[in-house]
Amino acid sequence: PIAATSISVRLSRLQAWAAAKPVLLLTASLTWLSLVLLAVALVALMTRHRITPPGIEIIGWTNRFLVAAYCAWVVTVAWQALKLRRSASP
Repeated sequence: PIAATSISVRLSRLQAWAAAKPVLLLTASLTWLSLVLLAVALVALMTRHRITPPGIEIIGWTNRFLVAAYCAWVVTVAWQALKLRRSASP
């Protein structure tokens, strides 16, 4: 999340990436949200508090959300880079 946020902020300051700023910052924020949700779920697991009905493991879902958020950020940056590359080529 630190790298995603740092890279997103730096890219959004560039003129060529200005149009992608909202999407970059949104996906970077999703990485933070997913990390916080995973931490909350881990704390709940360690303190043995029930936060979901029996039979549903919240840790697995929060971990999947974390990986999906990281992938979404990478895909967003790659997609925008490809769009810029296509528009810059003659």
